[in-house]
Amino acid sequence: MNLVLIRHAEAINRGILRRDAARPLTPAGRRRFARSVEGLRRLGLRFDLVLHSPWLRAVETADLLAPIVRGEFAVTRNLSTRPSEALLAELRSEAAAALADDRSVAVVGHEPWLSELASRLVTGSPAHARAE
Repeated sequence: MNLVLIRHAEAINRGILRRDAARPLTPAGRRRFARSVEGLRRLGLRFDLVLHSPWLRAVETADLLAPIVRGEFAVTRNLSTRPSEALLAELRSEAAAALADDRSVAVVGHEPWLSELASRLVTGSPAHARAE
């Protein structure tokens, strides 16, 4: 499976809204990410599946990927917390399915959790994602 980790685009500041999960993207964040998607399209990158956090800024970022998605979008609460065994199991399940079809999967989430996820996928430990 080809797996691409994507941090959500720029969102409004935390202080403006009480609920962190409800923060939308800024207009500038939308524009910049749309340009990035166009660049990915030109490179020929397409996704068969986009897994994303239910938090608004991740949903909006995933929606902006639509021009390069040839498959499904799926919300997973496992991307709105520190990487867990449940998230790894989800990704393993997708990887098993991907072996048959050479699928490309995008994961849209939040920092610092995406760095921890990358570390766990590469090294087996979240510790390597943290600055020492």
